[in-house]
Amino acid sequence: SAPDLRASAIVLSEEAFANVVRDGGRRVLGMPSFENLSDAQLKALQHYIREQAELQLQAARTAN
Repeated sequence: SAPDLRASAIVLSEEAFANVVRDGGRRVLGMPSFENLSDAQLKALQHYIREQAELQLQAARTAN
């Protein structure tokens, strides 16, 4: 399975996110690359992952 990017600072930077997700910058660490993603798809994925990270944080806060 691929690394969970919800807890990664990579999603905070468009350039770093593109390098890892589209360009395979972390392939040696088990992260597959998705070379066929358009810029719009990449941005939508980045926003989705950030949203999921925020939801995870909110859930953890309410659980405590």
